[in-house]
Amino acid sequence: MKRRISRKAVYAALAAAVFGLTLAAPCAAEITQDDLDELDRQIREQEAVIAAIEDKTASNQEYLDALQKDLSLAEEKLQTTQAGIEELGGQIDQTQEEIERQQEQIDSTYAQLAERLRSMYMNSQASPLEMLFSAKDYSTFLMSMELVSRTSAYDSKMIREYKDLIDEQNRQKAELEAQKSALETQREQEQQEQQEMQSKVSRQKDLLAQLDADSQEATAIQQQLEDQMDAYEEQIRQQAASGSHGDGNPGNEDGGSSGGSSATDIEGADFAWPLMDVAYGSGAYISSDYGPRTDPYTGFHKGLDITCGGAQGKRICAAKSGTVIVASYGWNGGYGNYIIIDHGDGLSTLYAHCDSLSVSVGQQVSRGQFIANVGDTGNSFGPHCHFEVRINGDHTNPRPYLSAYLG
Repeated sequence: MKRRISRKAVYAALAAAVFGLTLAAPCAAEITQDDLDELDRQIREQEAVIAAIEDKTASNQEYLDALQKDLSLAEEKLQTTQAGIEELGGQIDQTQEEIERQQEQIDSTYAQLAERLRSMYMNSQASPLEMLFSAKDYSTFLMSMELVSRTSAYDSKMIREYKDLIDEQNRQKAELEAQKSALETQREQEQQEQQEMQSKVSRQKDLLAQLDADSQEATAIQQQLEDQMDAYEEQIRQQAASGSHGDGNPGNEDGGSSGGSSATDIEGADFAWPLMDVAYGSGAYISSDYGPRTDPYTGFHKGLDITCGGAQGKRICAAKSGTVIVASYGWNGGYGNYIIIDHGDGLSTLYAHCDSLSVSVGQQVSRGQFIANVGDTGNSFGPHCHFEVRINGDHTNPRPYLSAYLG
């Protein structure tokens, strides 16, 4: 079951972050490795909050998509029902017109029959006796009686046929009205279902809007923490420049090139190739370049991922002489175990996802000096060295600095 993240959790994270920032804003105090580790822990907690919000957003978006699909089907069904009601209404109107037309025929036949009877009465032909006395002979009498009988039978037959037709049409009309009534009831139910579904869609959209607001808020907190981490790195750089080393990780502190110099170095190149044991094009390669990427992760890639066959444990060297300002074990915002070296004039380099570190904060290192081993720590998809070049703390494309090796 997916864990639900409430706004309280976001606010709690905000409070913790603000409290952490308050504690971690020294003026004259030194920044220590413990300070870095604590801030990194807060960043990881915030990343977990953001990930949980994104996970909940994704599942709720799927539910909204399903609701909107069902709503669309319900609207189509309601339109079909409404069309059926309108069609039956037209048939009922047409049947009513037929009934009225047949009734007019009956009324007309009745009127004609009444007129003939009246005429016969006015002409003293209203009874068989009068017809007998007025006839010239018996044959004329019989003909008159037959004519009256046939006229009456014809009119009666026509009236019966009209009445039968009206009865049938009334039956059909009743059936159509019953069908229309059933469809109208169905339409009411479908309208109610549609309204309920629209309410669900509206509530789901409100929830997604709230999740989006929570995500933006959590992302803002994370950005504050990352800015504080940058401020820490700057203060460590200042500490290193003033000769204060903090309490970094134990490691080689003699400033020598432990492990020997790089066998892949090119004479005259300003930067050394970060992998000491494998040259570019002779086994080493760039597995992920600087810039936007979509696989295996999304977002902007701030450096070069350098790797080779059997990369785990391969030696990493300092690309340029300088002072170690970060040498940290842990998740570290996805960097894993990583090192930052300050080369002066705002230039620094970063080496991430290391397996083990061989230098400590404040240590002076030389160009090509062994500083760490390739690893798979942090947010990594395989053993490699993530190499960044920063100018005044902002990342830039490392390729120009390694052009002597990359061509």
